[in-house]
Amino acid sequence: MSLPIWPWAIHGTKVRARRRPATISLDLESLEDRLVPSTTLTHDQWRQATFHVDDVSVANLPVTGIGRRGALGIQAQADSAASLIHLDQVFADYAYRGDGYSVAVIDTGIDYTHPDLGGGWGKRVVAGYDFVNHDSNPMDDNGHGTHVAGIIGSSSATYPGVAPHVNLIALKVLDASGSGNFGNVEDALQWVAVHQAQYHIAAVNLSLGTGDFTVNPYTFLDGDFATLKSEGVFIAVASGNDYYANNGTPGLAYPAISSQVVSVGAVWAGNFGAVSWVSGARDYSTAADRIVSFTERGPALDILAPGAMITSTYLHGGYTTMAGTSMASPAIAGAAAILHQALDATGHHIQASQDYILNLMQTTGKTVNDGDDENDNVVNSSLNFKRLDLLAALNKVTVTNASPVLSPIANQTATAAKALVITLNATDPNGDNITFSGRVIGGGGSAVAYNLDQSLGLRYAGSYFTNQYGANEKWMVGASNWYCILPNGEFRRWAGSMSATLQSAALLATLDQSFYADPSLLWNAQPPGNAPATLSFSGNKLTIFTPATYKGAFTVEVTASDGALSAQQRFTVAVRQANVAPTLSPIANQTVASGKSLSLTLNGDDVNGDSLAYSARVLGGTTPSQAYQLKQQLGLTYPGSYFTNFYGHGEKWLRGTNNQWYCILPDGEVHHWMGSAATTFAASGLVASMGASYFADPSLLWNAAAPIATSLTMKITGNTLALTPPANYKGAFDVEVTVSDGQQTGTQTIHVTVV
Repeated sequence: MSLPIWPWAIHGTKVRARRRPATISLDLESLEDRLVPSTTLTHDQWRQATFHVDDVSVANLPVTGIGRRGALGIQAQADSAASLIHLDQVFADYAYRGDGYSVAVIDTGIDYTHPDLGGGWGKRVVAGYDFVNHDSNPMDDNGHGTHVAGIIGSSSATYPGVAPHVNLIALKVLDASGSGNFGNVEDALQWVAVHQAQYHIAAVNLSLGTGDFTVNPYTFLDGDFATLKSEGVFIAVASGNDYYANNGTPGLAYPAISSQVVSVGAVWAGNFGAVSWVSGARDYSTAADRIVSFTERGPALDILAPGAMITSTYLHGGYTTMAGTSMASPAIAGAAAILHQALDATGHHIQASQDYILNLMQTTGKTVNDGDDENDNVVNSSLNFKRLDLLAALNKVTVTNASPVLSPIANQTATAAKALVITLNATDPNGDNITFSGRVIGGGGSAVAYNLDQSLGLRYAGSYFTNQYGANEKWMVGASNWYCILPNGEFRRWAGSMSATLQSAALLATLDQSFYADPSLLWNAQPPGNAPATLSFSGNKLTIFTPATYKGAFTVEVTASDGALSAQQRFTVAVRQANVAPTLSPIANQTVASGKSLSLTLNGDDVNGDSLAYSARVLGGTTPSQAYQLKQQLGLTYPGSYFTNFYGHGEKWLRGTNNQWYCILPDGEVHHWMGSAATTFAASGLVASMGASYFADPSLLWNAAAPIATSLTMKITGNTLALTPPANYKGAFDVEVTVSDGQQTGTQTIHVTVV
């Protein structure tokens, strides 16, 4: 099977690689239709699948002369690739050049005799292997690998590589014609894994690939890529040059589509006029940071770098200018080596990983929109990508990173089945963006509380008798004794006496203060286990939710991260049941002398442990009622019996002044006995119609309350109600007392008689 990978063919005459002169020729990579293998290949079939690289000269660029400096008409732009990533400023500001690190070039080999690549085997090209001819001499007989190696690490003052002191590893997987197979690539990756530590390999470059995919069609290399990533190796892979040939369909070549590697697309380094590619792609005009028309792209593309036109080392000590994503990928590989060195040098060795370095490139890179100023004949995706800015990335590395500062989070009380929302406050000394995450630690219930409950047989006594002994203690009963919990969480056993400080009571345990706020967490303690709580984050808002069936306490750990360093805070969440209305202990009816004060202690209880507030109001008694007026007019009294139904009408009887009798019928009519018991009581004088409630309780009539003067004083302090009727008042009235937890209420009515 013939599988052409970078089939660069462009208008012009093909030049054989071994016959190129030691001067600059203007060559580049272009596109033509590819033969893509079936995605159902077995591993053995896939290893034999071949691909092919062609180098041919370009015909439509303005070349005015050839010399050591190259194509004179375009030299300023040919040098602009370094300027685009601010390489000159990097060299001016930093000493990082890749010293002590290596980059593996998996390609057509490297001409290791080139003076800007070391000038001999074992100098800059320190190791390698020829997987094509199965020997230890990975000499380049095509030129592609040497060009890639120069972009990574040429020591030329005129055409410097990104990392001009880095060592190079030559792994030849393509022959003189640019043909190779995936089996060679797999073997080369495994060679890198074995020798990574020996040569301190920081990055691998693969300027090869095939097809156009949105999903990885083969997973055969993923294990090798994952191994290299775990060893701290950055894997740069060209995204592919087949965008036009695939009708602008979003996608990347294989293996750039693998999620284990960094896919690299190409932008123009400067203005090179109009360029036509043999595939049919056209760049009608060019300028820095325009995406080159042939670059395969899509949502999975990770990063962009200068890829056209790039002058770099070539065979026999020469140079050539080429274009392609093959030229962009080694710029990223070289930058990864520099950033790896910088991270190590500034004490951030643990961050020198592919994921962190890529994030560094992306967060500091320049945003390039595909379609904002591109002038070509391909379908622009309108996607935004980041283009490498090595200076900006280094500037961020060399500022010593400091951990975010996460403000303490107070312990919380939540209600089951109700969301608890907490605002998190964090700052970062470096101004980095902060993201929040969290987890539930422990949960279901406190092991200490559960063991106390089980061993002592704790239960709720109907009231906590708060502050019974003046220490704000709350009480509960056990199987054979009484126990209390103090505001500081101390849990004590009644020992026969209780001093003001409770020192005479045996200390059994010290619990979290949440147990004092809600003692049911103790007497109704849940077994320890994972709390059924869910955490969700939106910006700096944390929402905690527990189901209605849960009651207990657990710990939450919140983490604030700047992407490299983090800070944590822990806090407890005590979960109470859904709110239950508070209750008031029964209050007896009261009698008080006219003009004297009445003081009542109000005892409220709340199973949720909420703070309680009390209020009171007088019911009736402030103006003369019809019942009171009738009572006073007739002198009504209770005769000791209502003599119900004495005359067969269901009537009830009352006695009045001068031994007069009155009756009330079920419909509330009050009649004066006139000496006759007619069937309809027509002969009895109708006095008033009071309503059926007065028949149900005639005391509302014969014991009707006198009106109370507005000078009645009533005051509540804490849970004490003080009432003072006026000195000249005698009678009765009702007082309604209310206890509230802020959401629900409980009431009691007190009948007060003033004598």
